[in-house]
Amino acid sequence: MTRTLTQIDAELATLTGVVRRYDAGANEGGEGFNPHSAALRILQAEYDQVAEATADGRIAALLAEQEARWTVEYTTARRAEWNTWVNSQGKTLHPATVANRVALQGWSVEALKRAIKRHGV
Repeated sequence: MTRTLTQIDAELATLTGVVRRYDAGANEGGEGFNPHSAALRILQAEYDQVAEATADGRIAALLAEQEARWTVEYTTARRAEWNTWVNSQGKTLHPATVANRVALQGWSVEALKRAIKRHGV
């Protein structure tokens, strides 16, 4: 059974406290030998592995959702809309203006670029 990030995080917080208390007492506040260090490293590695798998799953779901939404027709329409807006802005296009436009339109330029590349439009 795979543990969740919340479960591992709680155990990590407890073990970190144990390591600190041991260092404060037996190592006089320094960082000498600590019998709990190996367990802490193992738990941190497990946390990193679960966090990465969780993030990968979320990214895969997001990309699948975008792929379903960004059909050839949708991509072509969004590209025309974007190009029209960019051409209407004149010679200089400030990054803050682009960020405001992206927030208003509800889709990112990166998503448009990915769809254009995928469909070869």
